[in-house]
Amino acid sequence: MKTTTRGGSTPRHGEAKKPRTVYLTDDAWDTLNLISEEFLITRSELIQQLCNGKLRIERNEAKTA
Repeated sequence: MKTTTRGGSTPRHGEAKKPRTVYLTDDAWDTLNLISEEFLITRSELIQQLCNGKLRIERNEAKTA
């Protein structure tokens, strides 16, 4: 039996995504939005690809905390 999403399509990652809750500051949410728009993917897909190792995070050493 195929697993399907609510829309009836086969999930891209081999299993259906589930709703989750993430608490972020407004600045972090805006940054997540900007990055996902740059890659032309949803915020959800951005997080999924980061977790699956398809995207990599690099530290910007020039930026200070």
